[in-house]
Amino acid sequence: MSFMNQIAFNAVVSDVFDKNGNRIDPNIARGVYRDDTEELLSICGPTFKPVQHREVLEPLFERLDKQGMSLEVRSNASRNALYDLAGKKGAFVDVEVTDNGAVMRTKITTGDFIQPTGASQYLESGPDTMLAVYDTVNSHNGKLAARSNCSYNRLICMNGIVRPAFTAKAYGKHTTNFNVDAFMAQVSAQVEAMAADPDLFGKYATTPCNVKQAEVFLQKTFAKLPNKANGDPHFSERLVVEILALFAREDQTVWGLVQALTAWSTHGDMRKNADPVLGRLGREEKVAKTMRSSLFDKLVNEGATA
Repeated sequence: MSFMNQIAFNAVVSDVFDKNGNRIDPNIARGVYRDDTEELLSICGPTFKPVQHREVLEPLFERLDKQGMSLEVRSNASRNALYDLAGKKGAFVDVEVTDNGAVMRTKITTGDFIQPTGASQYLESGPDTMLAVYDTVNSHNGKLAARSNCSYNRLICMNGIVRPAFTAKAYGKHTTNFNVDAFMAQVSAQVEAMAADPDLFGKYATTPCNVKQAEVFLQKTFAKLPNKANGDPHFSERLVVEILALFAREDQTVWGLVQALTAWSTHGDMRKNADPVLGRLGREEKVAKTMRSSLFDKLVNEGATA
């Protein structure tokens, strides 16, 4: 694959020098260099350990190869192309390498798909199809640690679906304690955990949830703030209003509420000058935390028996 040439180098740690050519104490700072061009990628601390880009991608590629997936490099695939991919033994690979190789972001969209039963006024142009997506991020700039995330792309609105499972993300800091084998095991666990998603999402899609239920749930979980000085409960009215506006275009089910939350994490406006990757990861974790709460389980189980 052509992008492999962009990540073929190794990031190595060595001495770094000040502007006068004096070596800086390695217990204070070191430099991260490309081994092929010897260009400086970043200044790091004494415990920094580079994780090579290919080390983050290989476990995913190996897993997809075992599943018989044929990989095609394709950036910004159209919605129609993604619909065509559904159900096929193939995957689109979109890789972005920036900052002279210091940062790599990869999105692998496979033909594995889910179509929960349920209807919505929002779904006017086709079935509610979701394709499995594997996102990876790695850097040598000390900002973005090695991350891998299993999720879904909802084709009807191009939302990234947040999964509630703890295994949804693999994460490793760039320190001397980083264990590549353990990271690969986390990625494999992610893929295995996704096997239960069709039944789980199907349950969400058939469990009713009205606006009042959604509002109370959001006030107690997603939008909850520290209690007021007098001990009264406190929540973000702005967040509640924003999510309910998104929920209004969905079917009135738990699935519709989940879609409203993930639409916020994927498409919601970020703070000015916020890092888009870190911002989205933070939002996804906020949604995932909400879905892992006991109140979410109660919303699902009580609605299913209503």
